[in-house]
Amino acid sequence: MRNKRAKNVFFAVSAVLFASVLVACANNTNVPEQEVIMSPVATLALNQTFTPGTFTGVGEGGYGGTVTVDVTFTATEITDIYVVEHNETEGFANLVIPTMTNAILENQSTNIDVLAGATLTSTAMLNAVANAITLAGTDPNLLVPGVHATIPTNTQADVVVVGAGLSGLTAAIHAAQNGASVVVIEKLSIPGGSSAFAWGGIAASETLFHEQMDEMPSAATNTAFIADLMNQGASVHPDTGYPFLERVEQLVLNSHLRISWLYELGHEFGVSGRSHGVPPGAPTGDGAGTHHINFLMSILNNFEIPIYFNTRGVELVTEDDAVTGVVADTAFGQVVFNANDAVILATGGFSHNQELMERFVPNAAEFVQFSIAGTGSAGDGIIMAEAVGAVPWPYQWPLGFGLITPSGPGAPFPRLLFGPGNPILVNYQGNRFVNEQAAFSVLSNAMIEHAPGGAFKIFDSSTAFTARGADGSVDWVAIAQENIDSDYIFYASTLAGLAQAIGIPAENLIATNNDVGTVALSLRADTFGRSSAQSTSLTQAPFFAIHYVTHDIGTKGGVITDMQYRVLDENNDIIPGLFAVGEMSNRPYWNQIYIAGTALSQAISSGAIAGTVAAGAPSPVIN
Repeated sequence: MRNKRAKNVFFAVSAVLFASVLVACANNTNVPEQEVIMSPVATLALNQTFTPGTFTGVGEGGYGGTVTVDVTFTATEITDIYVVEHNETEGFANLVIPTMTNAILENQSTNIDVLAGATLTSTAMLNAVANAITLAGTDPNLLVPGVHATIPTNTQADVVVVGAGLSGLTAAIHAAQNGASVVVIEKLSIPGGSSAFAWGGIAASETLFHEQMDEMPSAATNTAFIADLMNQGASVHPDTGYPFLERVEQLVLNSHLRISWLYELGHEFGVSGRSHGVPPGAPTGDGAGTHHINFLMSILNNFEIPIYFNTRGVELVTEDDAVTGVVADTAFGQVVFNANDAVILATGGFSHNQELMERFVPNAAEFVQFSIAGTGSAGDGIIMAEAVGAVPWPYQWPLGFGLITPSGPGAPFPRLLFGPGNPILVNYQGNRFVNEQAAFSVLSNAMIEHAPGGAFKIFDSSTAFTARGADGSVDWVAIAQENIDSDYIFYASTLAGLAQAIGIPAENLIATNNDVGTVALSLRADTFGRSSAQSTSLTQAPFFAIHYVTHDIGTKGGVITDMQYRVLDENNDIIPGLFAVGEMSNRPYWNQIYIAGTALSQAISSGAIAGTVAAGAPSPVIN
């Protein structure tokens, strides 16, 4: 039975207001605010003053290491913060750094909350500024931050969007363009979700950009794009039935409309020459998902759509079996956001939800801690939707990206495992389990199925692994030697000694190397399809191993919807008033293989359709 809850607005306001609640993005000022307590600057306790000037501070603990800042002071005020150097993911830093800078300057203190979803980066930045404050002659612990708290006031709209990633922002804008009033809520302190980490362009075919070319690239046609998605989808576990041809055709045949929509709104595009599963010439931004997120946030601002951060949807409100709102946790307790027409779930996947991963993809559960998906991807939408009768797609799967060392992407080891040098990849049994030259997702998927605990890249000291070349090869031996104290680097003078150091059966590793040698001599075909030219027996001591684990950038799953992204129940009937977009409904588009740029394309497409239909307008697709 579906949950029933009274359709009304209520506030459960906590007796203790949080000291600093970041509810408005630095780039969006159109958030209705009811100020409860406001003190715009910190109090310099005990007559503390700053030494005027600029001081450099270094903060430890970032996702990629240290963050270095230059902080400028007058005798009584912090006036400027400039990030000199950082090793954080560029697109992510582009969201976090401006938000944290504004928060510190507004509060005149580092004694403020870190950004939800950006704990490591924001902590390192706070530490860096605090270090500079110390150098300026003041104890940062004595700076009392201004108390700035905001209660949401716009709690009713025609359409309530839960999640401010690419699909959610797209849905909100389309709903507003079609005359609906809209409110967006986001559990984190910043927008973007997993889309903020995207490094590729938006996959699309036969777009206005392609039309301007002297000759359209053959791979940029609708026919080629559809074939690419369907053929690659069938290459691994075709028995699952994914991808669905009708869904892929809708996505591809309408992809040019999504690009034209962005272009007409004023979005700036480059043209990608990338052919990594994406049609060459596919439009892209600056190579990072934040380019698209920042643009959509500016459009959201133009439409004066209120967006509330640090506001987590936890339960759907229903009346007569229709979804009529969402209950959200805020700093003040729970608030109900009522929807006159529809709730659109754009909450992302379940990459960071251990329980859901164990339920849907048990073999991948051990790798949850290594996911680089947006930290908001905790399965909130699936949990809420199931509670009102939604049904998850079968055969859910991680959206693979590649392999990293267990220390994370901040480690000095290149993520790409394949390439020149012909290494051997073995599991804890010392056996190969995949073609080492395969694509990212193939390697990740194979590890999930055949390499519990991760795998080891095995290489020797031959020229193939020491030369830096124009082909993109790196000096793996030098990298290993420079980081020899790492817990994830192993070396020995013999393969047997290397196996002992790793903790795998020596006889299996030696036999595996011998088998690769016979393939290299063209004496037999490789079990995993590796050619003799790509196979090399490892013979030159010392021998090295790097421990790798898989990581994902999202999940393929969500709940079953129709082609207008209306959520369906177990009887295949529409649950009135409920839509699911992005990772909340992306399973039909891929199997276990992922093609770069298609997740962004699916996010925009699903958001455009759901937002339009939720506003009562016809679906914006070409059938």
